[in-house]
Amino acid sequence: MNPCPYPIGNLLAHAPPMILLDQIDAYDEEQAQASLCIRNDSPFIREGRVPSYVTVEYMAQAIAAYSGLQALEKGEGVRIGFLLGTRSLKLRVPELFVGDKLIINVVAQYNDGEMAAFDCRTVRDDEVVAEATINVFQPSDPLQMRAQQLS
Repeated sequence: MNPCPYPIGNLLAHAPPMILLDQIDAYDEEQAQASLCIRNDSPFIREGRVPSYVTVEYMAQAIAAYSGLQALEKGEGVRIGFLLGTRSLKLRVPELFVGDKLIINVVAQYNDGEMAAFDCRTVRDDEVVAEATINVFQPSDPLQMRAQQLS
């Protein structure tokens, strides 16, 4: 895999404080590895803890950052995407804690440019804490899609 030359904020169609990842560590044509450290000011913190179901959003943002990388490499802009659903979600711990360092791996299983499915895994200290297959949709023109919905 290749090191990522971009800061995470350049890869996502999100703005702080909803950028939950710290960085993309490495990527290639089919996968990416992201990381983050849970801090006291992280969104979703309650009494020093984050419910493990928030890992679904961490994994979805890793997919979005992977997509952003692919777009930037083609000279295109980062596009908005939608999390459609999750299959085979396994949450192996009930919560995560301030100070936890997480590694998120996402591997494309299917990707036609708009619809995609990724096998995802979140790891803390070599322990898998969550895994899922996440289905996403990234329309080529979300404004046109919205206009069609309204007409």
